[in-house]
Amino acid sequence: MKKIINIAIWIVLIVGLALLLGFSSVRHKKLTCKHFEISIRYNEADTFLRVMNIEKEIIAAGDSIIGKKLKKINTGDIEKMLMKNPYIINADVYSTVEGNIQINIVQRQPIVRVINKHNKGYYIDSEGTLMPLSQKSTTRVLVANGNINELYSSSIRLSGDPENINEEKERSNNLQNIFYLASYINKDNFLKSMIDQIYITKNNEIELIPKVGNHLIIFGKTDDLEVKFNNLKALYNDGFKKTGWNKYKTINLKYKNQVVCSKK
Repeated sequence: MKKIINIAIWIVLIVGLALLLGFSSVRHKKLTCKHFEISIRYNEADTFLRVMNIEKEIIAAGDSIIGKKLKKINTGDIEKMLMKNPYIINADVYSTVEGNIQINIVQRQPIVRVINKHNKGYYIDSEGTLMPLSQKSTTRVLVANGNINELYSSSIRLSGDPENINEEKERSNNLQNIFYLASYINKDNFLKSMIDQIYITKNNEIELIPKVGNHLIIFGKTDDLEVKFNNLKALYNDGFKKTGWNKYKTINLKYKNQVVCSKK
């Protein structure tokens, strides 16, 4: 008998809680939105997005938000609209307990600026998605140019993981190789401080231009990438302490397990 009473009490509590939540939800939806707040996370990147511009996008889409009942505000549609912005990687829109709308946005983080052979430019972000250049903002990142055919397309998705670049066709894709290389450089503080430019030759090989010194780094293909960069860092940290930065014209990393330098 006691067991039955306990079960009955739990049932009453659960039903009561469900009714309370349902009542709160109905009451919440009847609230009128008096304010909406936009928060943008930039992830240490320069500012491509501004709150006032996001506000204008929302209003231009026909959703004034302020003065509308919460039940008439479709937060899902607002998220979809914001995700069409090429500088946004994530958008989360929801109503608060007070009846306001909170909009949290994460901006894409560009890691390399590409200038193709047609002299058209765009960025590649940390996720391998292409971003258009902005007339309102620029950022100091790696530059890649040379024999690059690819035009800007928001549908292009690149992989920074060499395990996902297995086919020869993918390895011959210069844009893919640029992203793979830029991702590696961007994650290494020493390389990030040293490498300024990626150049793709007519033979689809890679040359690197450093920020310090007048030499050219002949990198070749992206195979053995970690070994090549370790050799380069060893030369910078040890070899150049003795010879100085301006003794060599080229540093060739193409050959397996060795660095070949040519003097000026």
